[in-house]
Amino acid sequence: MKSIDIKGTARTAFGKKNAKMLRKENLIPCNLYGVNRDEKGLPVATPFSVQVEEVRNLVYSPDIYVVNLTIDNNTVLAVMREIQFHAVKDNILHIDFYQVTEDKPIVMDVPLKLKGLAVGVKAGGKLQQIMRRVKVKALYNLIPEKIENDFYSCTLEPDGSIKSVALSDGKCISDGIFGKFQYEKFFDIEDACDEKLKALYLKLSDAKKAKDKVKAKSIKADIKAYEAKKADAKKASKAEMDKHAYFARAAKPYLDAEKLVRQEENYKHYDNFREDLINNLMPAMENKYSVALKISLKTH
Repeated sequence: MKSIDIKGTARTAFGKKNAKMLRKENLIPCNLYGVNRDEKGLPVATPFSVQVEEVRNLVYSPDIYVVNLTIDNNTVLAVMREIQFHAVKDNILHIDFYQVTEDKPIVMDVPLKLKGLAVGVKAGGKLQQIMRRVKVKALYNLIPEKIENDFYSCTLEPDGSIKSVALSDGKCISDGIFGKFQYEKFFDIEDACDEKLKALYLKLSDAKKAKDKVKAKSIKADIKAYEAKKADAKKASKAEMDKHAYFARAAKPYLDAEKLVRQEENYKHYDNFREDLINNLMPAMENKYSVALKISLKTH
């Protein structure tokens, strides 16, 4: 990942009024969050300000950076976590940075670049890239600057899965990123849990009427277990549905290209279709309508 140097000055005054004064002086109010936390376990922010020119190359760039952030001669490694813009003027209002360490993973949006020329584009189609960034969780020094994927070399299986996706370094993502969709089995688990819970609640009601505390306690434990199982199945089904959505996005260029190729192949036989229509289908239709006309005339 690329690095960039930014220098800031610690802030001692806070509030909206002070923030407006800073912006008038071409400064941006910022906060640095990191590993430090207060007594309640909440993250402690280090407030500071930077010149607009200091962060211009960081903000207005498609690349991602690790920042060598210096605040009053104290330098730390950080990444830009959040940025706020003015709704009308589009100038920067506030920036949050997050301190990184070599032993704690972080999540960053990494640019996604597509390589190669799709079959559909060669046939005259148009490529629409829906996803331009993907979330990557790793140690900051292991996060790539960008991910270059040749999605047009992927293989679609008959069961609706992508066998592999080639990466720019020659490696392949396979067997798990876009695997078979199994959300239906999780729906079945949820339905089975609902049926079991319905029966358990009826038993619990009977136990309460009979004032059998031991049995009621045992049934409550079973209810809790099945509710947890249902929650896990619901979470897993959502993950599978997300996988299905990722597959649809990744497969769209391929499917569009396949459609265009089929259309091109059909247009090659257009003259044959037209000749067959004129010589065979239209006479048959005329005979059909003439018979219907004769029948109609006889009835009237």
